[in-house]
Amino acid sequence: MFQGWSDAAIPPTNTIGYYDQVGQRMGEKKRAQFMRLFMIPGMQHCAGGPGPSSFGGLTAPVQPANPSRDLSAALEQWVEKGVAPESVRAIKAHDLKRALYDPTVEDIERSGLICAYPKHAKWNGTGDSADAASFTCVDPTEK
Repeated sequence: MFQGWSDAAIPPTNTIGYYDQVGQRMGEKKRAQFMRLFMIPGMQHCAGGPGPSSFGGLTAPVQPANPSRDLSAALEQWVEKGVAPESVRAIKAHDLKRALYDPTVEDIERSGLICAYPKHAKWNGTGDSADAASFTCVDPTEK
């Protein structure tokens, strides 16, 4: 599942609530076998907004498949090879419509790291803050 933090149509906290309820009902360990939630900073309803919001997931994986840049490829890898997605690179492209169907386009304004909830991206302290490579997924529940 994915949800934009800037979604005006569906409150993001409702999606987190649903994710949490699945964990409470089935147990977090069982939920982790089949479900991930990606909360996208700056993304509106399904796409667009001020943040990077193109990361695949709307169509079959772009070939050659790249699970680090395409959520569809990451899902395919999870189903076929048992490797669950923990993060994916999102882009804010100059041509949003093209990028929605091809998250590997290179003509971009910026990129961001999208982490499996409850983790979130944290800047490493060096590097370009508009580049996903300058971020790491961190778990706010761990000290």
